[in-house]
Amino acid sequence: PFDHSVDVHSERVGDVLTETLTTPIGVLTATWGYTGSVAWIPHPLKSLVSNGDELRIFHAAIDHLAETTYTPDYSAYHQIDAEVGDEGVATISLMNSPLMYLIEMVLGLQNTYFLLADHRADMEDILAKLHAAMVRYVRDVLAPAPAQVVIQYENTSSTLLSPRVFRQYCLPFLNEYADILAQAGKVFLVHMCGKIRAFTEDIRHARFAGVADIAPPPTGDLPLDQALVALPGKVVIGGIDPTLFIEPDLERFRRSVSDLIGAIRPYSGVLLGSADTTPRGTPVDNLRAVMDLVATEGAYM
Repeated sequence: PFDHSVDVHSERVGDVLTETLTTPIGVLTATWGYTGSVAWIPHPLKSLVSNGDELRIFHAAIDHLAETTYTPDYSAYHQIDAEVGDEGVATISLMNSPLMYLIEMVLGLQNTYFLLADHRADMEDILAKLHAAMVRYVRDVLAPAPAQVVIQYENTSSTLLSPRVFRQYCLPFLNEYADILAQAGKVFLVHMCGKIRAFTEDIRHARFAGVADIAPPPTGDLPLDQALVALPGKVVIGGIDPTLFIEPDLERFRRSVSDLIGAIRPYSGVLLGSADTTPRGTPVDNLRAVMDLVATEGAYM
């Protein structure tokens, strides 16, 4: 939420989404592309910021973030909650923490680190102001929300961050959101669908309740049973890699999921599910097989 001096405009033409950020000192444009394989999540074509001059314009926009409190609107949540009913738990989402937001949505991976090296003061000021806005959102919208579970879609991965960078620029922010939500009685989970083995020690001591959508190889690097060993006391969700979901041989798929259920049998606090997403083309019978296996082999004390 910017004040009146900054305008954000989005327009989709065909498979290309164009986003325009207009500030008092300049205009920035980003483009995103849609594909048939993932129709609702676009991939970046052109980053909003790619150099120091464009960073100065983006910084000006961040300086105009409005500091007014948010007005919650939970109508979408209530609709989903009614549709889910007693068959599941509706959750409320939180976008990336500031550094991951810059990497994934604004600057891209390489530019983030180049600009952090060349314009550290500006970058750290941007991170601090984005974090302040996130704290207000967590406090004013998520903490009083009717949902019991909040998931932050962080997409943590050692392909994007080193442990030192995670420890310096991500973990303190996540812990602050966790503290606010814990005080409000929420279960706060962080979506970490990449390669996270390098972060397990930090995650183990983090103040959020658990990790959603942990991925084994090849998508990630941490099988579900190993995650449970490395993260005692944390809620752990995921385990079925997206590449397994599209297995055309139903019996082979069933054996793989059955083996996974057997591997996690000794542990508590685990929810079996996709290790990030369910790919387009997944046979419906595979999804039914997971439900059947959970209802039979997963029903143990």
